[in-house]
Amino acid sequence: MEHMFYVHAIGVDYQDGKYVIYAQVLNPMAIAKESAKSEEKTGAWIGMGVGLSFDEAVQNLYATTQRRVYWGHMDAIVLSETVLAQKGVQEVLDDLTRYHEIRYTPWMFCTNTPVSKVLTAEPILESSPVYSVLSDPNEVYNQSSFIKPLRLHRFIVNLQEPGRPSILTEISVTENQWYDAKTTHPEIKMSGYGLLRGGKLVGRLSDDEATGLRWFLPYLPRAIVTLDRRGDSIATVVFNSHRYRVRPVIIRGSLKFDVQVKVGGVIDQMGQSVSEAQVKSMVAQKIEKDIRKTYDKGLRFGVDIYSLADSLYRRNPKAFHRFVTNDGHVKLSEDSLQRIQVEVTIKDAGKLTKPATRFTS
Repeated sequence: MEHMFYVHAIGVDYQDGKYVIYAQVLNPMAIAKESAKSEEKTGAWIGMGVGLSFDEAVQNLYATTQRRVYWGHMDAIVLSETVLAQKGVQEVLDDLTRYHEIRYTPWMFCTNTPVSKVLTAEPILESSPVYSVLSDPNEVYNQSSFIKPLRLHRFIVNLQEPGRPSILTEISVTENQWYDAKTTHPEIKMSGYGLLRGGKLVGRLSDDEATGLRWFLPYLPRAIVTLDRRGDSIATVVFNSHRYRVRPVIIRGSLKFDVQVKVGGVIDQMGQSVSEAQVKSMVAQKIEKDIRKTYDKGLRFGVDIYSLADSLYRRNPKAFHRFVTNDGHVKLSEDSLQRIQVEVTIKDAGKLTKPATRFTS
């Protein structure tokens, strides 16, 4: 067992009419030594293969591996936006899911950063890549629920289901946010979403453009909303519970949707003296504005970002098929999202409404 190569992550790119794959291989012995506080670096080796097809690129990689490659512990799949735009996701998924060693649980990502750069980024404190966003993105998401990671089997479900959008979590590499006394350390960041249509990339949402999507996710452990006015901070509210409901309405042959979002949280910080009612009103307005903004951004690429059509498909499949176009999608417009109702509950307003003065004279 100790003489095999264990693939931790795979990256796929498309250059000059050929597939380029990158396999990130870890040393299990180095990971074991890490618990004993070894000073040996626990980074990863990157192998590259090139071919006219994805399978040919894998065979090209095998030719130089020196040892048997084992895929059963693969935790992440990173697809470049180039391969998604030019070739789509179908061939890669078909080959990966047919191989018996690969499971349906790896995390799926897309990136507009060079794939090799993503796979060579190491966590700080000389930790193993096993402890990076690639293999355990929920550690970050549970603390800051902004961009949600997605596993392979969930992506495949959304790819096949009518009425659901095909989206991928986008990652990038930040250059200057973490550093020690010697140098800076590039780190991986979940930075947005890639939008697919028919298995091919049609656009992307940055983290700022995707703020409305988090309120339509089934699991939202910790979402933060900051309120400001003319550059001055008013309050920071942390939400740890939410529910949403989409109600399709057919009015004179036109398909509309009403959305209800309920959120509950606590006031984490107050920068100005405002009432609880004012905070709730401002949060509701901000959430509604973010929902509209993200919806409109998705429409630019013909993507139903909130799975609005899926609510009609679940309730009335016969009516759903009346609105499906030739490409299998329901055509929406800005007016299709008719009414947004946001209900905010403040569970704890905090002990102070003004900054504490007990540490200053």
